[in-house]
Amino acid sequence: MGLIRWANIWVPVGILSPKHYYHGAYNQFSFLLPEFGVETRVVEETPEAVQAAIDDRTKAVYIETVGHPNFNVPDIEAIAEVAHKGGVPLVVDNTVGCAYFCQPIKHGADIVVGSMSKWIGGHGSATGGIIVDSGNFPWKDSPRFTQFNKPCQGYHGLNFSERFGRQAFIMRIRGQLLRDVGSCLSPFNSQQFIIGIETLSLRCERHAQNTIALAKWLENHEVVEWVSYPGLENHPHYKLAQKYMPRGAGAVLMFGIKGGADAGE
Repeated sequence: MGLIRWANIWVPVGILSPKHYYHGAYNQFSFLLPEFGVETRVVEETPEAVQAAIDDRTKAVYIETVGHPNFNVPDIEAIAEVAHKGGVPLVVDNTVGCAYFCQPIKHGADIVVGSMSKWIGGHGSATGGIIVDSGNFPWKDSPRFTQFNKPCQGYHGLNFSERFGRQAFIMRIRGQLLRDVGSCLSPFNSQQFIIGIETLSLRCERHAQNTIALAKWLENHEVVEWVSYPGLENHPHYKLAQKYMPRGAGAVLMFGIKGGADAGE
């Protein structure tokens, strides 16, 4: 959320977001960002809906690799194409995809964000997030992004696009977000994430194996009414999950028991 809040805080913006996404992001988009002049428009997670919603004030399209709590999987390539035609970057929260299950930049994403506290860290010992800039979005020629292609008074008139080319976004994040806001990892947390990355692929492989096995077991349990996991063939987003997450559809599932909450008590 830091990248959206601080990269665009100096001008009113519009962000397109899906209907079903992580509650923490929902709170940011719905309540905090409007205090800074950031408008969020929630649309259906289809290329057609996104295309219809993009206007001159739109600054980004935001989606999640796997949405919460419905485990919806968007068509990243199709939405990226629509976003680029509209002149805006596609921002993907890849927390669930965690770089092992999904690599959104390969499918057209311009900026990838995510929490490192979950799978990347792996041990629950550190808190942090990550911003990855693909370097593919043409900030220099866009009138929507003057904060990247006009002189920055806070850096003695530095023009980030002229100086850093397509790395203008991430360099502005480093130069102003980290310098002025202080959103930087402590050395200890950084070390913990480096240790976690060493076993990321092995852990995620096992996570995916365990999750699909558990999902199938729950499907056949007598007290379970339904199971939602995009790795199951009966999930409405199964084909998209297979396309974008061929190593496994993540390690989170949801299920309901017969009789609802009363039966659960």
